[in-house]
Amino acid sequence: MLKNQISTISFALLLILVSFTGCMDDSDSDGDDAEMPDVVIGPEVTTDDGTDTNTTADENQDDTPEVYDGPLRILALHGGGDSPEGLENQPGMQDLMADLPEFEFFFAEAPDDESLCDHCWYADPPGGKDEPNENRSWADISIAYLDQVVADHGPFYGILGYSQGVPMATVYIANSNTTFPKAMLFNGYMPTTHSGLNDTINEAAPLNTDALIFGGDEDVFVFGVEELEVVYPNPTVLVSSTADHHLPDSSDETYADVLAFFREIIDDVPEPVVPEPVIIPEKDWMRTIEGTQEESHGHFILATSDGGYLQIGETGFIPDGAKIMVAKLDSTGNYAWKKEYGTLGHNLGNSAIEVDDGYVVVGALDQDSTIMKIDKDDGTVIFTSTFNAGGSDALENVVEISGGYAAVGYVAAEDTENTFYAEGEGQMVFLDELGTVEQVVDLNSYMSHAYRIASYDGQLIISGLTEEALDYALVKMDMDGTVVWGKTYGGSANDHNFAFDMNSNGTIFLSGHTLSGTANWDTYTMMIDNDGNLLWENKTGNPRGFDPQYIHDEVWGLKATDDGGVIVVAGTGDEYEEYSECNGDDCSDSWRVYVIKYADDGTLEWELTFGPSAGGDWAGEDICLSSDGGAVIAVDNGHFGFLKLTPF
Repeated sequence: MLKNQISTISFALLLILVSFTGCMDDSDSDGDDAEMPDVVIGPEVTTDDGTDTNTTADENQDDTPEVYDGPLRILALHGGGDSPEGLENQPGMQDLMADLPEFEFFFAEAPDDESLCDHCWYADPPGGKDEPNENRSWADISIAYLDQVVADHGPFYGILGYSQGVPMATVYIANSNTTFPKAMLFNGYMPTTHSGLNDTINEAAPLNTDALIFGGDEDVFVFGVEELEVVYPNPTVLVSSTADHHLPDSSDETYADVLAFFREIIDDVPEPVVPEPVIIPEKDWMRTIEGTQEESHGHFILATSDGGYLQIGETGFIPDGAKIMVAKLDSTGNYAWKKEYGTLGHNLGNSAIEVDDGYVVVGALDQDSTIMKIDKDDGTVIFTSTFNAGGSDALENVVEISGGYAAVGYVAAEDTENTFYAEGEGQMVFLDELGTVEQVVDLNSYMSHAYRIASYDGQLIISGLTEEALDYALVKMDMDGTVVWGKTYGGSANDHNFAFDMNSNGTIFLSGHTLSGTANWDTYTMMIDNDGNLLWENKTGNPRGFDPQYIHDEVWGLKATDDGGVIVVAGTGDEYEEYSECNGDDCSDSWRVYVIKYADDGTLEWELTFGPSAGGDWAGEDICLSSDGGAVIAVDNGHFGFLKLTPF
C-alpha cells in the first residue's frame, strides 16, 4: 500500500494574503496515517477462482510575524531511497520548521516496490542515471498518489522537494492540475536521462510557480541548478559555498535568504486548484463460464438493462470446431444462463445489442453473415437470418435504427481462420426488424474490415481497418447510406483499430495497437471530434517493465466515461519463444489484462494489470461500464471470464 505521514506544526505568518482562503479543517491535519489506494502493477490480484528575484533578509527587521488565520501547508517530498522521517529529521528541515511556525509541513511517502524502485518517486533506468529511460509508469503511480494527497490534505501553499523529490515535484507540477504558488527545491536535478519525464516538463515549461532553487558547492552529487533555472521563470537561486547534499541549516550562509523566500510578502496568492481525486479501481470479483468445446473465447461484453452482463464469442476453434456462445450473468454477478448456437464449424459470435424484446447478436454461421435475436431470459432464439454476402463473410457489429438495424462487417475474407482481422472488403448492410437485408453499402474504398458502428444525431459512425491493417479508418454516413466523409489515422507502420466508442457529445474514441514508432506492439488511443478532427493521441505499453521489444500490448475494447475520458482494455504479454523473463512471480510470457484510463485531455490517469494468482494467462477482450461506477471486463482465460472492477 502507498502510505503517507503527516507532521503538523501550528503557527502564525508574516504575510498579507488577499485571496488564499481555501484552508482545511483541523481534522485534516490530525497526524493520522492514511492508507492510500493500491496501484496494481502485475499479477497481484487475487481471483475468486484461484486464479526570480533574490530576496535578502533584513537583519534588523522585526521578527514578530503578523497573525494569519489559517494554515499554509507545504507538501514535502523526500529523496530517493529515503523516507518522510529522513527528510523531517534533517537539521536544516528541523530549523525551518522551528523558524517557520506559520507553516504546516506534510511529509509524503514515495511508493515502495523493490522490484521497481525502493522508496523512490520514479525508477532510474536499469543502468542508473547515466542511461536514458522513456518508461514513466512509476512516476505516473506517484502522480496519482500525490493527486490523492492533495485531495485529502490540501490545498497546499507550496511544494518542497529534496534530492529526487525535486524532479518529482517538477514532474508533478507539469503533469497535474494542481497549482502551487511556491516551489522550494533543495539539492535536486532535472530528470534529463528520463526522457519520458523530461519531455512532459519541457512541454509544460515555463512552469507557473515561483521557485527557490538551492544547491551546495560541497554536494557530492551533481545538482541541477542551471537545468532547473530553465524550467522555472525568474527563480530565486541560492548556492551555498559550504553546503553538501542536505538542506541548509541555520548556520549556513544562505539560510536567512531561504527563510525570506518562505516569508515573502505576496499581495495576491492564487488559491490552489485542487483536482478531483483520482480513484484507482481494484478487482471486485471474477467469474468464469465454460463452453462445451476445448476452449472458449469472448469478443464482446454488454451491460444489460437488468444490471447484468452478456458476453458473446465462440466455444471451440474455427474453421471446423466452433459454435457461437453467449453467456449471461445476473446483476449480482452470478451465473444466469449460457447458450451455444450452430453446429460445429466456422461460426463466429462477434457482438450484441439490447433491444426492447431481446438481444440482437451478430456474427457468422458457416462463413455466412448472421444476425439473430434471442430471448433475454434464457437465450432462446427468436429469429435467425443468415445470408451469403460474398465468400467468407461476417457481421461484426450492429446498431438499432428506425425500422430495423444497420450492421457492419466484411466480405471475401482473405484470412478465413482469423477471428479478428480477416482482411476482405468492408461492408455495411441495412436490415429490417427480422434481419432481412434491405440495402448493401460497399465500404471497401474506406476499409477492408468494418469493425464497429454507432448512431449519433441522425448519422452513422463506422470504424475499421484499412487494407493490410495499415491505419485506423473512420466513416461518417447518412441514414440513406451516403458517405459524408471518410478519414484515416495512424503512423508509418501498421495500426490495428479494434476499439471504438462515442460519448454523449458525439466525441469519438478509437484504440487498438500499433507498430508506428514503437519497439513492439503498443496500445494506441485517440480522441476525435464529430467532424473527424484528431484532438489527441496517446501510446502506452509494457506496464510490467519487461524488455519492450518482446511485449505485445493488444487493445480490443474501450468505453467512453462520464468524466469525458476513456477506459481502454488490452492484453499484455510476450509471444516470443526465445524470450522469457520474470520479476518474482510475474513472468513476461504470462499474459495479463491491461487496463488504461485517460482523462478528457489525453492525460494518462492510471494503468493496471490483472492476472490469476495461481499462474496462467488472462487477456482483456472488451469492457463495459457497470451501474455502480465500475466496469466489467471480458477476459480470455480459456473460457468466458468476467472481471468486475470497483468504482473509479
